[in-house]
Amino acid sequence: MIDEQYKEAYDKAPEETKEAIERFMRLPKKVRDWKPLLYYVLGSGTPPYKMSKKNSAYTDKSVKKQNCANCIFTYIKYVENKPICSQIRGTIKLEGWCKLWQGK
Repeated sequence: MIDEQYKEAYDKAPEETKEAIERFMRLPKKVRDWKPLLYYVLGSGTPPYKMSKKNSAYTDKSVKKQNCANCIFTYIKYVENKPICSQIRGTIKLEGWCKLWQGK
């Protein structure tokens, strides 16, 4: 059952997006209330628009007390339960760091 607030988006969406919306609707209500549908659908699905690890100077190690875990750009992708960055491509580690770091 598609939530009324997402019905228009669902009705106009391509098939693969409809499937993602259906997966979103199966998540616990607590998760759906906290996470916007758009972020769930896009997740890490925007890599062409993200910076490479090389250009962002990403490293798997913290710099001073700065790390991905306390950066505003880090999110946990619930579908895979893995941290992702809204700014750089690929897998990151919570103890990682890059030059784009901004504290929460």
